[in-house]
Amino acid sequence: MFKRFNIEAIATTEGPLDPLKHHASIATSDWDGRVITTYRPDQVVNPDTFGFLDNLEQFGDLTSCDTHTWDGYLEPQRLQRQDFIAHGATASDHGHPSAHPENLSFSEAQSLFDKVCHGISSHEEKERFRG
Repeated sequence: MFKRFNIEAIATTEGPLDPLKHHASIATSDWDGRVITTYRPDQVVNPDTFGFLDNLEQFGDLTSCDTHTWDGYLEPQRLQRQDFIAHGATASDHGHPSAHPENLSFSEAQSLFDKVCHGISSHEEKERFRG
């Protein structure tokens, strides 16, 4: 299809729990099509995502990080973004229900993270966490 329709590149979207094995296979194959991955961290950024807490555990397992603390949660984000970049990613994609960015101090972020991880966050706090 690439040649038939003169496609230069296709961008795909994968989550932070994806090991990118298909992208690795394409990169080491003799096929000359260009497929670019895009990092979409919703599984571990949106506390309303089904299985969010399980996803955090898997995220920690995948990256060998302790995702039970704020610092331990941020490190796998950095590592996975670097892995995606190494696989050709040039963008990220986020499916937030709103666009309300937050500028939190470390202690505010840690406190909010703790509430989210213990299932005691309000709708507004979840919104702040996504931001």
